[in-house]
Amino acid sequence: MIFEDTFQTLDLQKWQREVRIPLDTESAEFVSYQESPENSYVAGGHLFIVPSLLNMNPDFNEERIRTGELNLSGCKSPTNNEYECRRRAALSTILPPVVSAKLNTKNSFRFRYGRVEIRAKLPKGDWIFPQLLLQPAENYYGYADLASGMLLVAHVLSNEQLITREGIRVDGHRLRGGAILTTKAKLREAFLKANTLDEHFSDNFHTFGLVWKPDSIALTVDGFQYGTLRERFKSYGVTNNLTQANLWNPDNAMSPFDQEFYLSLGVGVGGVTDFPDFSMTGPLRQPKPWNNTSPKAEYFFYQNRNVWFRTWTEPELKVDYVRVYAL
Repeated sequence: MIFEDTFQTLDLQKWQREVRIPLDTESAEFVSYQESPENSYVAGGHLFIVPSLLNMNPDFNEERIRTGELNLSGCKSPTNNEYECRRRAALSTILPPVVSAKLNTKNSFRFRYGRVEIRAKLPKGDWIFPQLLLQPAENYYGYADLASGMLLVAHVLSNEQLITREGIRVDGHRLRGGAILTTKAKLREAFLKANTLDEHFSDNFHTFGLVWKPDSIALTVDGFQYGTLRERFKSYGVTNNLTQANLWNPDNAMSPFDQEFYLSLGVGVGGVTDFPDFSMTGPLRQPKPWNNTSPKAEYFFYQNRNVWFRTWTEPELKVDYVRVYAL
């Protein structure tokens, strides 16, 4: 074992809280990640990451969300981009309506190849998604469009019921994990594997695993292996005109996953990549309130808050432990 945290306390020597507004270089989720102890804390031997509404803060009433400014003190932008640290609302551009948390080990623990285990109880609520990730330590191949890749240890869309317009169920009963090479919609999912349960993944704790080897990536849940990746990512990227693929190492089948990565835990909400357009949620099959390509996506999401916020009965990610083993 080369890393372990059982969360008896929140060890800020191991974990750094992110402070920033995510951009469309990732999922452009409708949140600001902040250091507030209400959004990330340890209790009863578990790490809790809990999203909340910005308007619950007395400094941010409805008018200020639509016309005010959010300046994040202590902002940690990975690219020193001021737009990750400050936003001014105007017209259809609003302040990020949700406050959440995201913690990482970038400054304390990074590794290349190993076995990751995370025992966690995932959130439940419309348009929420947990982030159990491995992210590139140095963005060796670039930052824009996830050029250096990202690995999902576990990912669900936390709606109780969510179906695509084709009638495919994509809610919290479906777990996915794998590799992401780009934010581009269809290509983004090319290397994700899936496993489904009769129960929602938030109903109980589960142990999510990822085994990262020099020639493969395997995904597990509760000891069951539900997917393996052995593809040459570079050839796929070149074939599909991903500019970043030209930078990936042609002599390493795992490139861009041949560099050091770090652990990242968080909760996202909304965004412009995770939730399919025209999907329908709940027993009444209410339509998703925003379109991923709309410049007003965040605004339309927020306008629908009286509907989706009622479903946030268990919005927290609850982590029991994180362990990483050398191969």
